[in-house]
Amino acid sequence: MFNSSVTTIFASLLCLLCTNVQAKPIDPTQPFAKSAIDKYSIEQNFKLYSVIISGQSKKVIINNKTLLEGDTLGEFTLTKIYKNSAILTSSSETIELSLFSNALIK
Repeated sequence: MFNSSVTTIFASLLCLLCTNVQAKPIDPTQPFAKSAIDKYSIEQNFKLYSVIISGQSKKVIINNKTLLEGDTLGEFTLTKIYKNSAILTSSSETIELSLFSNALIK
């Protein structure tokens, strides 16, 4: 029914399709932007539990550690304390930790 050249081409294509390629699988659910992934993972590693403001004194509790402005937490420095949030800064980025979920802020 098939001539030999068509059979050869078909067999070659079938072999190519069945070849086990050792490529790294791609996760289709992973976001494209690397910086967004990094920032999200960093914010997940820091949890702002409390802000304590008494007169001129400002303190926060992040990851069960009491910190003042200027204190360090890993590679980050606590640069500013607000009533409901705190700013952490590293040499490459700045993140804001909030006492409240972004979903609750309107």
